[in-house]
Amino acid sequence: MSGKPHDVFLPRFALSVVPSDRSRLYFSAGAFAQYVPLQSVLVTSRELSPWYTSVFSARTGPLSGHLLKPERSTLFEAGYTVSSDNNVWTLALRAHHKRMTGLAQMAWEDTISAQWLVFKNDGEATVQGLEVNLLLQPDRRFSAVLSYTLSSVRGTSTTAREPWGQLAISNPTVLEEILSPLGYDQTHRGFLMLDIRFGREDGAVLDGLRIAPIFSFHSGHRYTLEHEPTFLGASTVWLAGVRSLLDPRAVDPMELPNESSTPWYFNADLRVEKTLLSEPVRAMIAVDVLNLFNRRHVINVYPTSGTATDTWLASPIGDNFASIPGFADAYTTFNVQNRWAYMRATGNDIYGTPRQIRIGLVVEM
Repeated sequence: MSGKPHDVFLPRFALSVVPSDRSRLYFSAGAFAQYVPLQSVLVTSRELSPWYTSVFSARTGPLSGHLLKPERSTLFEAGYTVSSDNNVWTLALRAHHKRMTGLAQMAWEDTISAQWLVFKNDGEATVQGLEVNLLLQPDRRFSAVLSYTLSSVRGTSTTAREPWGQLAISNPTVLEEILSPLGYDQTHRGFLMLDIRFGREDGAVLDGLRIAPIFSFHSGHRYTLEHEPTFLGASTVWLAGVRSLLDPRAVDPMELPNESSTPWYFNADLRVEKTLLSEPVRAMIAVDVLNLFNRRHVINVYPTSGTATDTWLASPIGDNFASIPGFADAYTTFNVQNRWAYMRATGNDIYGTPRQIRIGLVVEM
């Protein structure tokens, strides 16, 4: 089966004004279109077969992805760049507003005989933000880049499949159009990058040495805080703490979608290079240290606790199983210490990667 071809008209406009040889003001606007990522709307044979051989056969229409139209967006961007007379510093300001329409998301399709879950171009989202970048370069041996972005992303759904839980529970013919923060929304993010270089005048030990630390931060991503499950349903006790992540129908939210955020993230990386010259050979040794201070970054949380800890054992239903000899210790080992259930449900970890040290060597002759 194949969909119909679509013709799109994508006008774009750009204007640049140069008030002086050290400053520039620009504005641009344009229309864009792209097809929805195929992995979000297509299914494998393994996923498809049960829907047509079970009692749920009239509840889905996974082949509707080929009927989707391209997703559309309109972007407005304005910016201002100014630098000092001797280029010691350069300041760049940028503001943007992006309106996305026709985003793919699940919806009900009514037919004479049944209702089908299909993909439709019913979603929408708005992205807007302000970005500030400052470059400092007082001399050839030192430079610094400071960047900060304030942004907001609101829409109907983070992914094409996200509305499935609400549709399966309430069975509405039209999904309520609520513009909420999307799952990848980060209100604040930024970084500071330093570059320090040494030359022959600094002595043989420091000659050819480069030190480049990077400090970065962001305010976490969005999620919805949920109540602890009150019954297991078809879930096993080992997956009870992540039941809503495996089955959206089990979601029991405590708040509006994506009202909460994961913890703030602060990180430091370091790169050190040493160049050695001995004609006709030039060698460069580089050491990259990621997560320099070996911080245990919390990059995801359990939606029922809002923390990096699975608290299902402390819930009323979990407390009944905790009294079984050895169960609490086993559950803690598997799911609290090793996050087995969370990684099985999402494919991601609760924590970021620990410190990594990478060493490289480049030799030129």
